[in-house]
Amino acid sequence: MNKIKTVLFAFIGIVMVSCSNNTPEATAEAFFTCIDNKDPECAKKYCNEKLGSFISIFQKTIADRKQGLGVTDIKCETTETTATCSCKLGNSVKKVGLKKRAGKWLVTSLK
Repeated sequence: MNKIKTVLFAFIGIVMVSCSNNTPEATAEAFFTCIDNKDPECAKKYCNEKLGSFISIFQKTIADRKQGLGVTDIKCETTETTATCSCKLGNSVKKVGLKKRAGKWLVTSLK
């Protein structure tokens, strides 16, 4: 009975981790979706403190952007703790750098 419980808990843990939205792709998509929706406070949830301060400075620029461009074609080159992701925001390609901190992916730079 204990072996069955151990296998069951291991399986549940694997499923929970594999279904997690904590990936560079998901983080980049969420970040750019916030930008596309003109919501800098939302975007700050997906980036480090330094980039969050930068976003605060440029809130008006974000608010003046055209909304509803759509985030598509997300592609990331990932190592264990860093990633560079690109995506299409409307007709332009945007790139970000990400780092994994305390198990969570955060946007750390605009490229």
